[in-house]
Amino acid sequence: MKYILNDQYSLCGYKGLPFALYDIKKGKTHFFSKEEYSLLLDCDGVTEINIKELNENDQKIMRSFINGNLIRINDDQKLKDYQEYHSYDNYFKDGIQFSITGRCNYKCKHCFMSAPHAKYDEMSLEDCIKVINKLNECGIRNIQITGGEPLAHPKFKEIIKELSKQGMHLTTLYTNGLLLKQDIYDLFKEYNQHPKIQISFDGIGYHDWLRGVENAEKYAIDAIKLCIENKFECEVAMVVFKDNIDSLRENVKYLDSLGVSNIRVSSVFNQGEWLAYANEHGISIEEVYDKYLEYIPHYLNDRIHADISLGGLFRYNAKSKKAFSTFENKCNSDNENKYYLCKSLKQSFYITSTGKILPCASMMSTIVEENALNILNDDLKDIINSSYLYDIANKKAKDFLENNEKCNKCKYKYDCLGGCRANALAKHNNIFDNDDSVCAYFLGGYKEKKDKLFKELNIK
Repeated sequence: MKYILNDQYSLCGYKGLPFALYDIKKGKTHFFSKEEYSLLLDCDGVTEINIKELNENDQKIMRSFINGNLIRINDDQKLKDYQEYHSYDNYFKDGIQFSITGRCNYKCKHCFMSAPHAKYDEMSLEDCIKVINKLNECGIRNIQITGGEPLAHPKFKEIIKELSKQGMHLTTLYTNGLLLKQDIYDLFKEYNQHPKIQISFDGIGYHDWLRGVENAEKYAIDAIKLCIENKFECEVAMVVFKDNIDSLRENVKYLDSLGVSNIRVSSVFNQGEWLAYANEHGISIEEVYDKYLEYIPHYLNDRIHADISLGGLFRYNAKSKKAFSTFENKCNSDNENKYYLCKSLKQSFYITSTGKILPCASMMSTIVEENALNILNDDLKDIINSSYLYDIANKKAKDFLENNEKCNKCKYKYDCLGGCRANALAKHNNIFDNDDSVCAYFLGGYKEKKDKLFKELNIK
């Protein structure tokens, strides 16, 4: 019997991970053992395979391929050109976040990249295509597009067309919603793109003030409704500050009534434009945590269908009814040399609107930017393989504890691991320093308060 790889898959490999299969429809990469991959390579439409003559383990592997719809019995076809094995001479990155413009049509009072003052420029269409080409050459097919306001880029549609032609997936679009009209959804449908749409909304009666534009609240609500009407997944990002935090329950209920799938709540990051407003409108992280804990029972009692993230303190999947805190790690003395400090740094990176490559979007500090390599000037494969990205992506718990004596002495060191590296860098200019918001969670007793609340509410 001859078997062949199903059309939605292509064979590929990366530096250190040579046995991979890319799912073109879902935009996901799967990795296999050498033994599994050897059998998968034989599913080329030409090689004869008698499953009954294979050893017991190989029979199980072949059946898993069939049951998983990876392969089918061949009907005189050959592997298509795009399915043939392709090796990428760089480390694997699942996807990237790409800021196509540093400009914005809003004047947000909390913008960490100072878009109201156009601190960062806008990338030309030609340079955007150059970036897309380089990403494709490195086997990076999943792209999140952001800004500034990405829809304000005059060549937004051409950018989407280009990445679509190259078989790449737009996984998420970050937008304020003002320019998110039906023509954008028509474009996505035409090019078979179905990104998650994340729209900023900071609450009824507060959104206009924070965004610095009259009727911004109406535009955001209209954008959310249009997104739901077009059957795209709509996620809302909300920031809380002194003025709006007490309206959290009201706003979550309203957003849930519109059909939003996920509500991501975070406190304002004290940098960029917000420095001019923090004294009057800011709120301490301890006050934010108190409000989050106060709200959690209301979220459950209101039977909200949308998932919710309250910073890193509380994340809840409404479907599975499971909750957790992203502040808490599962590290210990036995695995500290294998436990990655940040899994997102391992899987991704961020491209600014000027072409600079940063480990993540939140690392827009001077110390990082001064040393950043540029995708427009340098070979992307070399950047990915360089110590600049590789070293920070592969930092382990042991590395952190050896470079932070204060945290190494803390009883929460394995639970906490210093928190977010970007927050530590922004506050202390040191990648190995601590994230103050996570210190407040553990040292301020909020973990114990959260655990007690979970027990009272029977949250698993």
